[in-house]
Amino acid sequence: MPLSTEPWPLDGSRAVVFNTEAAWYFLTSPDYRRDVEGATHVYCDGSALALYVRMRFGQPIRRLHGPDLFALYLARAIGRRVLLLGGTGAAHAGLAERHPHFFAANEVSVDSSLLPPDHFAARAAEVAAQGFDDVLIFLGLGRQERFQRLLHEAGHPGASVGLGAAIDFLSGTKPRSGPVWRALGLEWLPRLLREPRMWPRVGRSFAVFGHALDVENRLLAAFLFGQPNDDRKSA
Repeated sequence: MPLSTEPWPLDGSRAVVFNTEAAWYFLTSPDYRRDVEGATHVYCDGSALALYVRMRFGQPIRRLHGPDLFALYLARAIGRRVLLLGGTGAAHAGLAERHPHFFAANEVSVDSSLLPPDHFAARAAEVAAQGFDDVLIFLGLGRQERFQRLLHEAGHPGASVGLGAAIDFLSGTKPRSGPVWRALGLEWLPRLLREPRMWPRVGRSFAVFGHALDVENRLLAAFLFGQPNDDRKSA
């Protein structure tokens, strides 16, 4: 499942938006690796991840930020049965107000209820049985990838992607960093100043650069570049 810079294909794909914090979980958590290893498309969400991959593997990669991927989907989805799972009621209301064309052109269902992890399997089975074309998941890093795996294991026939806080930015419930910050790959910096709770996440992201376990890094290379790797069997 190589890295992709193209719009999310609406063909039953299972897409993962991957940043440096996701790489940290991938390197340190076998459970997270299990949750994402079935992905068909991987999107590089952060400039720090692109830098790490270039430094560690000598591979240049292009990024496609999660909110931009979501915006591309909203602009081109027509005639789809869609479930928006997660996010707040205010975010869904703001999304409907800012992107009425999407709601007019598609059959959209919304579930903004709080979903504890011990209910993931049962809810995933319910969603899979409904046969949505696309399931967009806004549960945050780790939780959304776990739900996504369970969804496909339950037989979901359509596409899925985890988009985290993208719904907050495109709905206007949270301010998105300006175009200059985004162009520099530093859109996380203004958010860090606004939301001190982001500090542990940034710490995990920087910790990736100190990671030196060859087995896990070979697994990461195989995951990002779609290469077979026998280390999967022993990890």
